[in-house]
Amino acid sequence: MSSLSVFVEQKGQAVVASVSGSADLGSNDLLQKEIDKVIALHPKVVVLDLAKLTFINSLGIGGFLRLQKSVKAAGGAVRVAGATPYVTGVFAASKLTNAFPMFPTVDAAASA
Repeated sequence: MSSLSVFVEQKGQAVVASVSGSADLGSNDLLQKEIDKVIALHPKVVVLDLAKLTFINSLGIGGFLRLQKSVKAAGGAVRVAGATPYVTGVFAASKLTNAFPMFPTVDAAASA
């Protein structure tokens, strides 16, 4: 059983994907399927709500990069909201803080 959950909803002009739990090898298939669903919506703005993400490995980061590349190619943007210090550290260590603008809340990211 996966320790990851992803909830996707529309919030104004943004698609918000709330990711909770651990994005690890055991949950990678679920995460990639949910990313595919978000990409299929052709959103102009995606907000990754990572406030409840407790762990992410390179496969999860790769999925987020795939999402960002797809959305950006269509003229959109992917933003991160509510990242914990752990998640912020992973993004910084991976040199991804410029690729994913970070905001303190979903509302701030959605309206930026």
